[in-house]
Amino acid sequence: MSVKLRSKPLKSGGEALYLDIYHNGKRNYEFLKIHILPKDSKEDKKEKKNLADSIRAKRQLEINNDEYGFVPSFKRKADFIEYFQKFNETYKGKGIRKFVATLHKFDDYLKH
Repeated sequence: MSVKLRSKPLKSGGEALYLDIYHNGKRNYEFLKIHILPKDSKEDKKEKKNLADSIRAKRQLEINNDEYGFVPSFKRKADFIEYFQKFNETYKGKGIRKFVATLHKFDDYLKH
């Protein structure tokens, strides 16, 4: 498993940064929308590369945590009911009444 920071040349002469993620025998690409342009100053270029590298390190850590069963504290403290309410508010497809009924059942269960 690896997460590598790579760059792709742009027509404008700059480069676009992306992540090359290889995990469980599959390769994925995550485009960061970070572009280093020829007109950027040295400090800007360095800052953009540092930002991209910190994103790469974060993705690597997330993959390692998933692989070895570690759950980050922000995920442990997540409130499912709150998440499900937000999901119901934004869901526009068919079957919304099933989701709403499920939410009410969870709420009733947790009250008792």
